[in-house]
This record gives sequence, C-alpha cells and structure tokens, in this order.
Amino acid sequence: QEQAEQNYALMLKRNTWHAGMGYFKAQNDAGELIGLGKLQAEQQTDLSSADLGYMLLTQYWGQGYGTALAERLLVKAHSIPGLSLRTATIHPKNTISRKIICKLGFQPAGELEVYGTLSGLYTLNI
Repeated sequence: QEQAEQNYALMLKRNTWHAGMGYFKAQNDAGELIGLGKLQAEQQTDLSSADLGYMLLTQYWGQGYGTALAERLLVKAHSIPGLSLRTATIHPKNTISRKIICKLGFQPAGELEVYGTLSGLYTLNI
C-alpha cells in the first residue's frame, strides 16, 4: 500500500509539470468512466520525450475504445511544442495494445522493466 501511495503522489506531481500533459479520465459517450489515459513527460525539465499510455476496464475491451483513446492521446501529443519522441510500454502478453500502438506508427525499440515486468518499448519520432 505504501508503494501505491508513493506512485499516486508522484503521478499527481507529474500532472503539474507541463500543460496539456498528465493523466486523464477516459469516458464513453454516456459519460461513464471506462479507463485512464496518460501523456507523461519523462522528466520535469525535458519535454522532448513523453510516454503515451492507457488502460480500460475489462468490460470495455474489444469495442474500439483503446484505439480511440490512443489516437486522442497522440493528437494531444502532436499539439505540444518541442515534443519530438513519443514512447509506449506494452506488457508482453497484451497483444491487442501492441497492435493498436503499431497501427498508430509506433515501432519496437527494445524492452524496459516496468514494475518488475519486462515490457516491450515502442517509439514514434515526429
């Protein structure tokens, strides 16, 4: 629980680093919360790179929400001056997210450990 609280505090702090970036609620047309999206700068003082990510509640999988959310985050990323590299990390078992990210133009760039799991790293240069 302590680790979760530290991660949450860091998430809130990072939301203040750059305008237009941070964590966002994802809602369907009815206004129901269906998940979260993020566009997060890697460092407070360096806006050249940001991580794009999203997660959906399981009942909304397979309905196009993942693609729509990733596309919206990418549009938002394109509007931020100075941001030239977008990254995404995908759990190795999450083949659907990998397909979504690759469909948007991201390319495999190696692996990265995220919360103790070796995940695929994908990048998109603009």
